[in-house]
Amino acid sequence: MKSLRIVLPAAAVLLAAILGSQVLVEADGKRRRSRSLRATLEGFQETPAVSTSASGRFRARLSYDDSFFEYELRYRDLESDITQAHIHFAQKGVSGGISVWLCTTAAITTAPAGTPDCGGPRSGIVTGIIAAAQVLGPGTQGISAGDFEALLDALREDVTYANVHSATFGAGEIRGQIRDSDGRD
Repeated sequence: MKSLRIVLPAAAVLLAAILGSQVLVEADGKRRRSRSLRATLEGFQETPAVSTSASGRFRARLSYDDSFFEYELRYRDLESDITQAHIHFAQKGVSGGISVWLCTTAAITTAPAGTPDCGGPRSGIVTGIIAAAQVLGPGTQGISAGDFEALLDALREDVTYANVHSATFGAGEIRGQIRDSDGRD
């Protein structure tokens, strides 16, 4: 009976160590677990900065197998009606090309088929799923259309941002750098 009290806790610790290492790290050393991403959007993060009372929030959850992520984009108090929203590839303070569309409106005819509608004109919530088929690039920055792994690398390295465009601010009214919210850094 005494040896059973020693063996069971030791076996539980060993099992936890084995399972934990399989969930968190693969052979290439990259973390491969579901990861939460977030961004707080405001006009002062736009390039150039925009003075607006609008604000927003982007949240996403990567799938365990890294094949897609689900997202929610919230925006409120835009100065004029929303026209579109995207994830762009660039570090803080730099404008980058579009990687994926988050939403569009009837006023925009260049959005890929299947892009969700933005909803409310000045405040709203958009949800969707992004997978390889939604990745557009930007090819001029080294991300090919459909290259979901390259987009994930950019998301993990904090070199993507979400932004919301409005009729008044065509280049973007609010923006936020997308960050890992599971505690990295």
